[in-house]
Amino acid sequence: MAQWVYSAISSHPYLVAYSAITPADRRLMNQRVARLYERLVTQDCKIALAMLVVTDQVEEGMEVGFSALGEIAMLSLLEDESVLESIEEYAKYLDVEKFADLFEIDN
Repeated sequence: MAQWVYSAISSHPYLVAYSAITPADRRLMNQRVARLYERLVTQDCKIALAMLVVTDQVEEGMEVGFSALGEIAMLSLLEDESVLESIEEYAKYLDVEKFADLFEIDN
């Protein structure tokens, strides 16, 4: 799922130049997510889906479920130590002197 999220985000016009994902790679990731989604809906979450049907909340429930999958995938990416280090790397380029007076405390 994390690979699929990355693939989807990397198709944004601002990012596409930085991605080496081929159309074949993207197709494979889409196929894998489709199989996962099918299994979740038709097997793993079948009872929950039936409850949504009874309460006429299928669309909302499916939306919430897929959003949760995406969120879990993003969190799994952001929990990785190398990703965290990369996110924090910008700080070594900060001129901390420009922030000094913001943190001065008058006594």
